[in-house]
Amino acid sequence: MRRPLDQRFLDEARELDFRYTCRDCIHACPFDGHCSLLYPNDELLRAEFAVDSEGRLIFCKYFELT
Repeated sequence: MRRPLDQRFLDEARELDFRYTCRDCIHACPFDGHCSLLYPNDELLRAEFAVDSEGRLIFCKYFELT
């Protein structure tokens, strides 16, 4: 099974302009990036792509593009 963050994934994410992190979300506070809905987003703020302990991508259920 292919790991989600292999080079192929990273290339496709750049090519397709894949966005899901807090910096691209309408609910992110412009001053500090924290979620206006109080979703715990510390992991999503720190990484370009957040993954769990098994290597799966972490997505925010409140994400909406700005």
